[in-house]
Amino acid sequence: MHFPTSNHFPARFVVFLVIVALSTTVTATTSRSLRALDEAVYSLTTGDYWTCPWRLFPVENVTAEDESLRLSLEAMEAELEMTRLANNHSSVVVQIVYRDVDLWFGAFGFTDAENTMVPTADTIYRIASMSKTFAVLSMLQQHEAGKITSLNQPISEMFPEFYMPNQWETTRGGPTWRQVASQVGGLPREIPCSPTTSNELCTEDTATILERVKLMPLIMPPGTRPSYSNLGFGLIGRLLETTFGMSYEDYVTQSILTPLGMTSTGFEFTDDVISRMARGYAAPLSNLNWAAPSGQMYSSSADFAKYLKFFLRWYDSYSPSDGMVLDGETVREWLHPSQWNPEGKSGFGMPWENYYYNDHLLVTKCGNIQGYGSIMTFIPELQLGISIFINGAGSIDQTEYQVVVSDIFVPEFVSYLQKKQPSPQAPPNPEKFVGAYMMEGSVLTLMISQRTGMLVSKFPGVTTSEYVMSYQGDLTFQIIEYAFSPTAGCMEIEFGSGMGNWLFFKADTQGNILSFQIPALYYDVDFIKVK
Repeated sequence: MHFPTSNHFPARFVVFLVIVALSTTVTATTSRSLRALDEAVYSLTTGDYWTCPWRLFPVENVTAEDESLRLSLEAMEAELEMTRLANNHSSVVVQIVYRDVDLWFGAFGFTDAENTMVPTADTIYRIASMSKTFAVLSMLQQHEAGKITSLNQPISEMFPEFYMPNQWETTRGGPTWRQVASQVGGLPREIPCSPTTSNELCTEDTATILERVKLMPLIMPPGTRPSYSNLGFGLIGRLLETTFGMSYEDYVTQSILTPLGMTSTGFEFTDDVISRMARGYAAPLSNLNWAAPSGQMYSSSADFAKYLKFFLRWYDSYSPSDGMVLDGETVREWLHPSQWNPEGKSGFGMPWENYYYNDHLLVTKCGNIQGYGSIMTFIPELQLGISIFINGAGSIDQTEYQVVVSDIFVPEFVSYLQKKQPSPQAPPNPEKFVGAYMMEGSVLTLMISQRTGMLVSKFPGVTTSEYVMSYQGDLTFQIIEYAFSPTAGCMEIEFGSGMGNWLFFKADTQGNILSFQIPALYYDVDFIKVK
């Protein structure tokens, strides 16, 4: 939503619009019911009534040099290093981007056991299962191109050679593209590759894998509950090679990496790539071959930041643009959770692992492979992206580092954005809007009051919240955001709000306000100024 941000009037000229409803309406009854449900839900889960967090507008000129951000980043930096030392990880690199801005980069430790190589933004790490996001992106591109008719289409309708025994006898023909990409396809976890002591893993071809899975029954009814599956993403990538007209690896390189300018991301461990890699200590460097779509790829922090920005840039835009690899509305839908777990705080997407943490949805994808750990995280409402790459020996829990970022930096970043929110526009001569207004043909009365701070509307009986009003010129206002909600839950705020509504005032030839209309709520009805 856009509103003017320049030529602000002093705070003393800002007007509060207070709408006082004196009659009970169906909307008010609905809102009270939602409020009761809100209170019941949050009293059960927290013991307290949880207020709805602010929705923040994007801001410009964001910099880590701001004093409050700098202090939080220093504290986060110290905690990240303590976490690395406690886990005996060799190195950790963390990249934070805001929209299209590289906000902060931090590097810790050494990439080799001899402590001679300091990691940089260009150091390459294996990203393991984060590779799955590229398989999903390839699938979504094929859907946009019309080669996949529907994401809800069973894969077997497009590729009849794909069959797995289904003891639940579903009539849809097996798991769909969306279900497999969302990790609810009911497929087994691993790919039926022959055991080997070689560093060349899963050297089978697609025909061999398809023959083997015909003997592997589904482990869950498709679409019912999560079943993490490397097999599923291998199938997505390899089956679509017939529509790509080339290998999966070549397609991703040509259709995703090259357009995004990701020159340090890929599949093949060339001598140049190996020379720039942080060393993995769990096992020798191996190739996944047929299983590459599920976990083969590598990247650097600087390169992966371009991928993060692709998501964040699109999340702020509805319209497509030349040269981009996916339509913005598709990306917006892609970041939405597909399924929540029973506790309501974690769930799955395509192929995301989602968490509701510290009042924010974290859209994440983790990866672990042979001495490397990684995690990518989006906080869509903040348009914030984070990547964390790790190397070391033994088990790597990358989520510990994400918690550090979420606990220390994110709250301060929210405060920073709040301070930089654009001010609402005040009208000239705000005092002339002050007074009582009565709805034509009704006892419904509305009061407009002038207070210090901002222009706010309130609908008592419909919602407990007050909403910011911004002057748009020509005696016109728009509700742009809620201002205060001391006891309001999100369901009441979002369902019962007047967000986006326009108020059109009328004046006589001397400029005295006579009335206004809110056509989105009461079409062609005047609220007459009575005092």
